[in-house]
Amino acid sequence: MAMAKKRKIVSIRKRPMAHFDVGNFIFLIIVLILAVQFVIFLSREHISFYEVTEKSIADDNVCQGIILRDETVVYTEKSGYISYYIGDGERIGKNAAVYSLDENGDIFELLTSEETDNSLSRKDWYEVRSDISQFRNDYTDSNYSTVTDFKYDIENTMLELKNVNKLKNIRSILKETGKSEGFQVVKSQESGIISYCFDGMEGLTAEDIMSKSFPRKDYARTQLRSSQQIASGAAVYKIIPDEKWQIIVELTQAQYEKTLDKERLNITFIKDNLKTTAGIASVEKEGRYFAILTLDRYMIQYLNDRYIEVELSMNSAEGLKIPNSSIVTRTFYRIPAAYYRENENGEQGVYREEYQENGDMDTVFTKTEKFYDDGKYVYIDVESVPSGSVLHREQDDKTFVVAKTVDVEGVYNANNGYCIFKRIVKMYENADYTIVEKETSDGISAYDHIVLDAELVQDGDIIY
Repeated sequence: MAMAKKRKIVSIRKRPMAHFDVGNFIFLIIVLILAVQFVIFLSREHISFYEVTEKSIADDNVCQGIILRDETVVYTEKSGYISYYIGDGERIGKNAAVYSLDENGDIFELLTSEETDNSLSRKDWYEVRSDISQFRNDYTDSNYSTVTDFKYDIENTMLELKNVNKLKNIRSILKETGKSEGFQVVKSQESGIISYCFDGMEGLTAEDIMSKSFPRKDYARTQLRSSQQIASGAAVYKIIPDEKWQIIVELTQAQYEKTLDKERLNITFIKDNLKTTAGIASVEKEGRYFAILTLDRYMIQYLNDRYIEVELSMNSAEGLKIPNSSIVTRTFYRIPAAYYRENENGEQGVYREEYQENGDMDTVFTKTEKFYDDGKYVYIDVESVPSGSVLHREQDDKTFVVAKTVDVEGVYNANNGYCIFKRIVKMYENADYTIVEKETSDGISAYDHIVLDAELVQDGDIIY
């Protein structure tokens, strides 16, 4: 037997299997997930939130008014130099000395030359600085006319301080010089409040204002107190008997209609944010609308004003302030509270009548969440039971057909990271915001976070 030929066995090296790295695979999956989430985040609408605050809002009803007072202008019967005894806005009695008139100027010149101390006291400086500070706080470029008012107020203050210093020496000068010819002290013919502001509108009436307009750009007032010689027949001061005064404002038709049933109205003076209550009478005249505001306080505070801006508080409310964009309307079924029950498992819902295939009627429990309970009715989601469902009440076998829907306004509360619809009760609203009641059952509270744009979400959406 021939010997078998030996075969040469060649060993073939197997390619090593690639090592499967689980850690890298998991890391890759996580990166992909994060990338997808990032793309989704960038592509979807951004959800913003609003923190509910406890505030008050009101309509913007700022009007420019014209002030009417019972003003009597007093004129001098002689020419000469005048020195005043009474400060602007002070009350005087009948026969009280108001000013002195020096026809030839001798006494006036002595008064001027003997003024050795023209420095202002700390109190005087405080008064002047207070006027300047008030002007700086109130000034705006859009209301440049306040510069004229400010100039008048400063001149009025300085003249008053100057004349007070003069009159300290008048008696001693008269006694020492013995000069009294052409010098007289003029007394008031009636009691009242003194004013040294003259604008030519002292005889203005409400009928005048409602018949024509008085633009502020043409308005100017004059400081009656002066160091110059005045002519005979010149106005020297005004006297106002009491603090009764009126403000006439022109209204829009909408504002007029809101004031028709009001006898008193809360107002705010824009000049210094003073709030008070005024009597109001609404008047329509030749297609224009007016309000006549009557007051018996604060007249002295605005003694030298003829035009004044006031805010009329026609509509206002205090409560929880929310943006109108947060408000959404949802539809619910309203069912009598007696039909909303709890089954043997502690679940809440309703018992509905259903007919079986054999034609028999059976009562089936349907679990449904109660949105709101006002004591008489329960509000449930319209998707929880079919329209036309017949609800059954076991205790008396009465039934109720589900059909009536009610629209409820509310907002989406996002305190817990997902949307929960909460009802609101509106008290007042304007173009941008709404005031809603506080402590509303199943409602919102101060400092809750609500979705700013309610159109971007739905009830139950997860926000974060």
